[in-house]
Amino acid sequence: MNIKDIFEEFAKAFEKKIDKNYNIRLQFEIYDMENDIWQIDVKNGKVFIYNEVKVEPEGDTYVLSKVTLEKLYNNEISSFTAFLENPELIKNGERIALITGKHRNELGKVSPDNNLSDYHNNKDLWDRKTIFENNFFSKDYPTKIKVTDKNCVKHNGDIDTICLHTEGMEGFAQIFVSIKKGEILKFPATEFNMYIINGKGILILMLRKCKILSTFP
Repeated sequence: MNIKDIFEEFAKAFEKKIDKNYNIRLQFEIYDMENDIWQIDVKNGKVFIYNEVKVEPEGDTYVLSKVTLEKLYNNEISSFTAFLENPELIKNGERIALITGKHRNELGKVSPDNNLSDYHNNKDLWDRKTIFENNFFSKDYPTKIKVTDKNCVKHNGDIDTICLHTEGMEGFAQIFVSIKKGEILKFPATEFNMYIINGKGILILMLRKCKILSTFP
């Protein structure tokens, strides 16, 4: 399937997930294809797609491969899972994600590194990008996420992980993890709920608040 058709199917579903006041301008670089620049211009809840530089994008340029785009289209990976740092992907000695960002400098040019851009200090843009990243990369309405081991990437101490949802600048996230015998889940000290689906092990808490909810005897 070609990139234009994938973006158009994403766009049709996305228009059903946003309100008429939603606006954002974003740019994509499909690094393993010719004519690799694509832009998404959302105006008042309507999505326009360009295979050229036609608008001034907000924030970083999204960088990904056509393979990743196809995986998103086929629901083999969730959108925020594609944004997780993945130890199976290494660039310049650092872990990268299936979707990364290229920083636009003061002159408007895209630099080849993954530096954080000004939108990290812009709550409005951050929130609008979060809505986009949670919902755009799916042809389904409502958005569907498959939760099986084969839809995971390695994250959180190289544990099979799926990111289900995130909440804007607050950084709240819902994730699924599958821990195998002998593996150790490492997670930042924060308040969270943990749902234990099956299995047994030792849980060491080094945080202020945690609610453990078991779904089996």
